[in-house]
Amino acid sequence: MTNQHTLKDSISFSGIGLHTGIKTAVRVEPLDENSGFILAVQVNNKWHHCPGNLDRVISTSLCTTLGNNHFMVHTVEHILSALFGLAVDNALIKVDGPEIPIMDGSSLFFASEINRVGLKCQNSPKKILTCEKKIPPFYEDKKGAKFEFSPANNFTVAVKSFGQIEQQYSMDFSTSNYLQQICLARTYCFFHDIDKMRRQNLIKGGSLNNALVLNNDGRPINTSGFRLDQEPIRHKILDLYGDISLLGAFPLFKISATNSGHTSLINTLKHLRDKLQLQ
Repeated sequence: MTNQHTLKDSISFSGIGLHTGIKTAVRVEPLDENSGFILAVQVNNKWHHCPGNLDRVISTSLCTTLGNNHFMVHTVEHILSALFGLAVDNALIKVDGPEIPIMDGSSLFFASEINRVGLKCQNSPKKILTCEKKIPPFYEDKKGAKFEFSPANNFTVAVKSFGQIEQQYSMDFSTSNYLQQICLARTYCFFHDIDKMRRQNLIKGGSLNNALVLNNDGRPINTSGFRLDQEPIRHKILDLYGDISLLGAFPLFKISATNSGHTSLINTLKHLRDKLQLQ
């Protein structure tokens, strides 16, 4: 991982958005080194661009939304997760609608397509963020979200969840680990929360084909059951990868997260980023 990478070729896909229910087409293209991830949306026959970074996050209500004065794009975390998880540093994400398609609720399709076209090694060294000393625990919200950052020789995550689901999972970064352990995990919700989300004008495109729906004891009502052991907590890691990519550099440290979500993680990263060192 000494140098930056982009895609060898473009990938294209389309589908409905989980929250908007609107069909959208997306094309992910190779991009020059030191560009990072950039969203592009055509508005009134003119392309507008938005860098994929923490300062462009405009909402974290059940998904991560990026945007600017011209547009916003919801549910960017799964495609960003796949790019980050497969060691892509630079990519242009062209979107013709308000939301990245949910596909099957995981990042499997995105990861498979990235893996299919392969990566191109670029000349510039990979941007690295390090944590030179352990950062005291940071408590973010009333739901018990807690984050700890500590030095490490690889990006390592240790995620715990308490409450309705009590699971924990740890993993070191590698593209093979992402493909085998994370990208299959689907977004999930509890059946008793569905009416509330619908009243909030969310999950218009949600179904058992693109989400894991759990009953009160944490068992899926999907007839296919779980794809993976501890699938919900693995999806937490999938989302975490997408959100942490917004730092704009590879995180060479360990993050321990308890009861994390998009809002708590994004707020924590904004609060603590000045304590991390860019190499």
